[in-house]
Amino acid sequence: MLSHQLMLVRGLRHPTRLFLCGALLTLSICNAQTAVAAANSAQLGAVDAARMQAAKSEPQNWFTGGRDQGGTYYSPLATINSSNVKGLGFAWTYDLGSPMRGQEATPIVVDGVMYTSGTWGYVYAVDAATGRELWRYDPKSDFFAGRNPCCDLVNRGVAVWKRKLYVASGDGRLHTGMTNRERTSAGRSAAQKRGVRF
Repeated sequence: MLSHQLMLVRGLRHPTRLFLCGALLTLSICNAQTAVAAANSAQLGAVDAARMQAAKSEPQNWFTGGRDQGGTYYSPLATINSSNVKGLGFAWTYDLGSPMRGQEATPIVVDGVMYTSGTWGYVYAVDAATGRELWRYDPKSDFFAGRNPCCDLVNRGVAVWKRKLYVASGDGRLHTGMTNRERTSAGRSAAQKRGVRF
């Protein structure tokens, strides 16, 4: 399940969300290996209207904060049920690192990759089956903007659409970038210098 850094220490305000996110990750991990193997790297994150409409046919994915177009927060996965739930255990942990501030984003899982956002609009891409970091993005927010938010520097999440990932940074900018895993730190650094794309 999600690390204590991601869910507990980071100040999740609603215990029901903790359960929901933990259950989401557990359910997603069950089929993540299959999804990763089946996903074509060129199509990773290729979420569009047709795919959203057919969300029930891809139960291993959690496309939006509410899972599907209707925001149902319901997973059709049936592998875990009342007779075997007691056998679930700890799968992996992921430390968001610094800055250590509020964390309220609902992670999304698309094609075996878990995406979430953190303080200032940092973005984290993690292999949902193993917890291995694929990449992380620092939006290089203007720290002066940190005096404006009412409720800490939390970020409510990311969106994936047509192989692009979207996140808002704490200073009010919208950042977009590809969902592709084969990103290099040099590519991220060059993109960060441009300011709005990663």
